[in-house]
Amino acid sequence: KNLSKIQKKNSKESCLGFVKTLNETLGKKFPASSHPILQSFGLVMSKCEAIKKLCIVLIKDQYDILKDALSELEEVKNGDFIDDFGDSAEQWTENDHQVINPSIGLIKTSIVLVKKCSDTIKKSGLENSSEQFLEYDTALENINKLSPLVDDLSLSLYPPLDWSECKQSNQILKASLEE
Repeated sequence: KNLSKIQKKNSKESCLGFVKTLNETLGKKFPASSHPILQSFGLVMSKCEAIKKLCIVLIKDQYDILKDALSELEEVKNGDFIDDFGDSAEQWTENDHQVINPSIGLIKTSIVLVKKCSDTIKKSGLENSSEQFLEYDTALENINKLSPLVDDLSLSLYPPLDWSECKQSNQILKASLEE
């Protein structure tokens, strides 16, 4: 489900509860600080805040997946991969590093972008309007595209390296990052 659908469902349920409380308490006297309508209003607000928190959790999941892909690739680059397979493992040529290093840089850029997006939502993310929830949806859609693209690029970097496949994966990831 996308966040706007969840937000609509949560808002509808909360608002219906708010209206029900309003109908039940209409004409009755309560102390100002303990009026049941305040509790219902607080529930509506907490549902909206939950959407922002959910967005941050989903982004963190993608961040973790991207970091994992990078760490696996770094293990291969550092030779830990070769230790696991002995002498039978394929190895990169000197020329392969001309495409490997920029590719790893692009993966790191993906990770930084996801981290910055999460930090921005945490610090400055608003939940005052449906347009803002749609922005969360858009951000999540774009972030969710990165993981399979980073996986494709990472897989193309394993020895023996196919330059054309690697370049194509780089171009696709680069285009997605520029969106």
